[in-house]
Amino acid sequence: MCSLAAALGVRAGGVVGKGWLCTNSTPSTGSICTGSTSSWYGVSCDRYSNITSIVLSSVSLRGTLPTAIGQLTTLTRLDISYNRLHGPIPGALGLASLLKVLNIGYNKLAGSVPSELGLLGSVTSIALNNNTLTSEIPTNLGKLSQLSILDLSYNFLTGTIPSFLRLLSYLNYLNLDRNSLTGTLPSVLGQMVRLQYLHLSNNALNGTVPTTLGLLSYLSSFSIAANSLTGTVPSELCVDKSLAYLYISKNRFSCYADCLVSVGGHDFDTVAKCGKW
Repeated sequence: MCSLAAALGVRAGGVVGKGWLCTNSTPSTGSICTGSTSSWYGVSCDRYSNITSIVLSSVSLRGTLPTAIGQLTTLTRLDISYNRLHGPIPGALGLASLLKVLNIGYNKLAGSVPSELGLLGSVTSIALNNNTLTSEIPTNLGKLSQLSILDLSYNFLTGTIPSFLRLLSYLNYLNLDRNSLTGTLPSVLGQMVRLQYLHLSNNALNGTVPTTLGLLSYLSSFSIAANSLTGTVPSELCVDKSLAYLYISKNRFSCYADCLVSVGGHDFDTVAKCGKW
């Protein structure tokens, strides 16, 4: 077992008295970094004795995320997924300005997605999936110009799919599956030309599928299953030659374009073909 609050309530290169009590590790006390060497399980340092990486996935971490984590201003990677963490995500995390990879999925974190995450100007990957987050998706995330992966799936997020996502020009993976999102599929999703993976299933989305999604020439996996979408599944999706997986079942579609049967992995449920287009 580990107590994250006790272990991370430190500055980079600081001293902790209680030690780092984790599965598969030997309890350590004293200096965390000695040059680029760390005796602490899951911690990497640079030659200046600064903490640069904490990877503690699946080690039975418990407790809450301490606000002092924002003091680790040299941190570039934080992976504490698959643990037993609870409580809110501290806004102070946004102070870790060099962070590139943030993975705190598969915990029991609650509350909102902090808008301060929009301060992480270097971040390329954010995974907050499989928690119990309940807020809307904050608009500040639209400032993350380097972001390529955003996984907020399996939470209880509300509101609509925000149009500011179009500003994330490097985004290639977007997973919002199994939330409580409402409203329509914004046509501006078609402007996210690097998208390869777009999953929006198991929400409460309505309206039609915008034809602009046909502009996503790299899209390989697209899921909108288990919503309340209507109309036809448009033939424009046939333009996406990379499309290998298409999941549209459990909606209210009248029919789907005949050309979509060529997609290798698909789940059309009982939706009928519209005929040749």
